[in-house]
Amino acid sequence: IHLLGIESPGLTASVPIAEEVCAMAVAELSRIPGRGRVPSRKADFCGRRQGILRFREQSPEVQSRLIAEDPEYGEIFCRCQNISKKEIRQAIENPLGVRTISAIKYRAWPTTGRCNGGYCLPKIVDLLIREYGMQPSEITYRSAGSEMFAGPVKE
Repeated sequence: IHLLGIESPGLTASVPIAEEVCAMAVAELSRIPGRGRVPSRKADFCGRRQGILRFREQSPEVQSRLIAEDPEYGEIFCRCQNISKKEIRQAIENPLGVRTISAIKYRAWPTTGRCNGGYCLPKIVDLLIREYGMQPSEITYRSAGSEMFAGPVKE
């Protein structure tokens, strides 16, 4: 097993590091007997992903058009940062399928305004429960061990 390490944040080295990690994975997988097909680069691979459309950054005309096309753009979940329900949903439904509060925060930026989530956090939790079928006990801030709720307040 090869070890690969860096002593800096590695932002400028991220592409060469990724290529090296891929080469190491292909080399290791090709050594497994009976493995069959060795991984290769997809011909139609697209390394860029469409980000979340920031409602607050759009002109009033574009905002009106977006709301007409999808009313969830008109439902503001975070008043401090002017973040719509649609943006929260895009964060949740991205290809990684995030379900933690911090992952939603880092993708769409709710809970980062002056109220620190006092307004939007309950709305996000309610969305996760009602529309994504999560139990309150499954909702975590970051990962296992950072559960947001310990149990029901009343029966």
